[in-house]
Amino acid sequence: MFLLIIRLPSFFGPPFSSDEGFYLTIGESLNNGDLLYRDIWDNKPPLLYMIFAISNFVFGPTIYPLRILTFLLSVITILLTVQVGRSILKFSPQQSRILLVVATLLNAYFFEVMLLNAENIFVPLILGGLICFHKGIVQYHTKGFDSRWLAIGGALFALATWTKLITIPEIGILLVILVGTLILGIDTKKHSVSSLLTNGVRAGVAFLTPGIVLWLATAVFFLANGSWGEFFQGVIGFSGNYISYDNQAVLFGLPLPFLTTNIINLILVIAIFSISSYYLYRSKIIKDQDLHSYLLLNWTAVCIFCIFVSSRGYPHYFQQILPALSLVIVFLIVNFQTAKTWLQKTLLIVVPLIILSNLLNSFTGGSGLYNWFTFRTYYGGFVSWISGQQTYDEWIKSFDSTNYNKRDALGSFVVNTKSSDSIYLLGSSPEIYAQTQTMPGYNFIVDYHFNEDSDSEAVVLELKKNNARDVYIDSSSQQSEEFKISLSSNGYSMLNTLTVENTVYYHYSLITG
Repeated sequence: MFLLIIRLPSFFGPPFSSDEGFYLTIGESLNNGDLLYRDIWDNKPPLLYMIFAISNFVFGPTIYPLRILTFLLSVITILLTVQVGRSILKFSPQQSRILLVVATLLNAYFFEVMLLNAENIFVPLILGGLICFHKGIVQYHTKGFDSRWLAIGGALFALATWTKLITIPEIGILLVILVGTLILGIDTKKHSVSSLLTNGVRAGVAFLTPGIVLWLATAVFFLANGSWGEFFQGVIGFSGNYISYDNQAVLFGLPLPFLTTNIINLILVIAIFSISSYYLYRSKIIKDQDLHSYLLLNWTAVCIFCIFVSSRGYPHYFQQILPALSLVIVFLIVNFQTAKTWLQKTLLIVVPLIILSNLLNSFTGGSGLYNWFTFRTYYGGFVSWISGQQTYDEWIKSFDSTNYNKRDALGSFVVNTKSSDSIYLLGSSPEIYAQTQTMPGYNFIVDYHFNEDSDSEAVVLELKKNNARDVYIDSSSQQSEEFKISLSSNGYSMLNTLTVENTVYYHYSLITG
């Protein structure tokens, strides 16, 4: 109920963020018979777009049913996080209740959790896969080998990778730790080497088969449709700039040759895993608390690596670490009670707070909130709207007046275009496609087709080649004069100007006849 109250305004909030805008556009495109990656292109595996396509098919081009789905996914994530605490970390009922509160608070309002992105989908899939895989291991020790839970876990992990490939390092670390736990717990006196090998092969086949079938079927489908190259670029290529390939590592202001920040982060993850594994497995007696610390340490480390892989510090990336962070916070609270000195107690509090504050600052400029959703706008504006003190449009405009004004400017687009028309977007407003219910002129939607540094002559020639009838130029753009000249010299004439708030748009039309 608390989560529902916190999230209620999001069910009615701004209709399109940029990400949701082009997911909606891709969903509509797929329903029109277009093929993903060949006819319309983005840089993630298919599952996210299929969800938007299904919503578009059932409910039409609206975001609000998907906001409700986002809420339900958050509820599932919280419940699965608690289940991980209970079944894997052996939290008591009281500790589980504390975990429920912590996980709810972290998943209630922060880090763009209200907007449907890949993270909202793959996080509960990973948690579900982790629980099922662990249950299969426990069952092996207690009742003997049973492939069903391993197969279900493999299927959930496979679906997580089918949402975003950055899940692979996290899943890999979790599997290595759980398999290591299984090996440690095997009584070699009760099991022969041949039975261990046989059961190991059977377990591997049961776990890997769902993922192999899913990805093999996907590859065959796109090969059969002649779009393997586009599929590979979309899923593996990450549009060329998703991963921080070129962020050179710096120490005390001096560049470190041959090292990037991702290489440094990867070395740190490997070092943490190697050192912690060494000290764990060299112990003669391994306690549950040691295993739990080992799991949480490496899980948190790999999640930090995953969310910093991209050069784009978007808040929703942080959702990947929320389950591990929730579990770490409660684990530290539990151990705080048994710490012997105040120095230990202080370290248990200060260290995670330092980590959390740095993560918050990295992803949200220190505010901890997505910039649209300030408390005053999100809650105050919502209450003002439902109480009749302001209109719905006034509330929506308070989130981001710039995007709202752009939406007003689209009125002329709607008048002059048809649903079958395409739009060529120069700049960074992909929500235009969803708002006008028109398709992009290029299949590349994630790069907004033309960026702000594109050569004006090349852009105009592309527009003319595709018989673009109308072109609108934001007069505040630094390239507006350059584009006006290019349009005029390529058969376009300025018809009029359109003023929305304080922004003037130049309307050019292709001269025919």
